[in-house]
Amino acid sequence: MIEGLDLLAGAQYKKEVTLFSNYATGIFAETFGDAYPVTEDTLKKGCKLIRIQLIWSDSHQFGDRDIKKVKELSRKYNILANKYPAADIRLSPFCEHNLSNPDKYLDIAQLEAPNCTIVNTPWKGAFSAKYINEIHGDHAKPSGRYQYSFDGTECTNADVEGYKKKYGDAEVFFMWSSRFNLRFREKDTTPRPQRIKESKMRKPNKDYIQSIAYLFNDKGRSSLPKHWLVKSHAEKHQANDYKGDKLLIISPIHAAAIELKRGSKIIAKLPYYGSFDGGGFRYYSATMGFKLGSDLDVYINKKKVGTINGGFRDGSFR
Repeated sequence: MIEGLDLLAGAQYKKEVTLFSNYATGIFAETFGDAYPVTEDTLKKGCKLIRIQLIWSDSHQFGDRDIKKVKELSRKYNILANKYPAADIRLSPFCEHNLSNPDKYLDIAQLEAPNCTIVNTPWKGAFSAKYINEIHGDHAKPSGRYQYSFDGTECTNADVEGYKKKYGDAEVFFMWSSRFNLRFREKDTTPRPQRIKESKMRKPNKDYIQSIAYLFNDKGRSSLPKHWLVKSHAEKHQANDYKGDKLLIISPIHAAAIELKRGSKIIAKLPYYGSFDGGGFRYYSATMGFKLGSDLDVYINKKKVGTINGGFRDGSFR
């Protein structure tokens, strides 16, 4: 399984994309701006596999009206395939389509980009028996070669270990987070044009992308009592929400702080912040959870209650 990061809005954060060229990269060709320059820069940095989603439609409707654009973009990216023959450049003509006959358009893309690998990415549409299929979220697996992306499913709120096990036979496995599409959090409904306009304050920084790549590690030991929740990435509501993206533990027990220990050493203290709307009490770390690592014993009121990995959600998933 090749590990990848679906940095779909990467046209708006070019520097950050190129920092992770050791992973397979996913990106939109034009949805968030022209991704061609950052795609080439990432290839120059040694990226071995890039999947480009050529066209997106909010309605998931595609058809003959898109043929001209599919041809244009396929030819454009085939130039990069010729220029960087050691890399596997994969083109998906339509991201999440509802087509019953995708091969018609996949064939067109392959004809225009003979040195690229063509990928079929359905939503409610049909799989292809001829080309590699890509599935998202909880989509059923196809037979034959396929790749997987969390695209549309916030990986920081999911049972990532379960997904890695279920889709572990995928050729490429992309992690995806809402921030990769310039959303502050999963429930951020800001329209795309405004997100692009505000991209400088919305883009994922190096630490954030590293925290998502961290999820390719094994979670390790983990156990918590009922009614405890660990959020590796607390919700971020706006650019200056400095609690956002930090480790958050919600406990049914009220105390001055929660301590995280590895052996007898205190790794972090999470002071009490306030009550939680869904019940319980919030305790925030001053840093991102992945930086604290695994095998963290959780203490409250000097009593050990469990063990967590700071980079992974725990307790419940959605």
